[in-house]
Amino acid sequence: MIDLTERVVILTGASSPVGQAVARQLVDAGATVVLGYHRRMEVVERLLKELEPLKGLGFPYAVNVASRPSVDAMVGESLRQFGHIDALVHNAHGPIERHPFLQRTWEDYECQLDVLVRGGFNCCQAVLEEMVLRREGKILFLLNNLLARPVTGYNPFTTAIGALKGLARDLANEVGEVGISVNTLSPGFTVTSETPHAPAHVQDALACQTPLRRLALPEDIAQAVLFFVSDLSNFVTGENLTVDGGYTFGYGGPSPAA
Repeated sequence: MIDLTERVVILTGASSPVGQAVARQLVDAGATVVLGYHRRMEVVERLLKELEPLKGLGFPYAVNVASRPSVDAMVGESLRQFGHIDALVHNAHGPIERHPFLQRTWEDYECQLDVLVRGGFNCCQAVLEEMVLRREGKILFLLNNLLARPVTGYNPFTTAIGALKGLARDLANEVGEVGISVNTLSPGFTVTSETPHAPAHVQDALACQTPLRRLALPEDIAQAVLFFVSDLSNFVTGENLTVDGGYTFGYGGPSPAA
């Protein structure tokens, strides 16, 4: 059993279904988790009530990851309360809408770049100073498998994923010598309360193209996060783990259109 007792983890995007599943896994393993969220305070409040009986739960924090002062305030409060930060899990994503490229504006791209890339940049710089002093720490970015198998209409999101993956690889090379690992996790289509926009026939088609013949659940992603935050990943850095049941290499062919 993975034991994260006395580990402090900052999790952004905690109000999303995947973020909630990640929080449950981390707290259940004994970690103290700072629940960073931007909207949907009511979702985080329900999660807090659920996790309250578990030892080590941290605190919720309303944060705009695209704002450096907001991120610095969250990290500063975490350090004030707990004294150290062992891991950052950057799961914050902007609104994702599907439109053809010719209907896009540059503002669509800026929205995704602000949350994913600027947000990742802000969060990394905010936690790294303390991690470098202690010569240990783990950083994980939750991305998507769209870079490996693009789906028409999601170009701004896919572009931001590519940029953040580049940031992660370069950063892993720079901070590895001081004991800090940086990795990325790329889930496939994940069935949550927020995926009814994809009709049943689309989800069935995706599952049929997946060797494991099913789609991911938030818990599947959360278990992979647990690996990267734990000591099991101590000699892993600069890597991307695709968690999509083999979809990206499975049966090829175009992705089904929604």
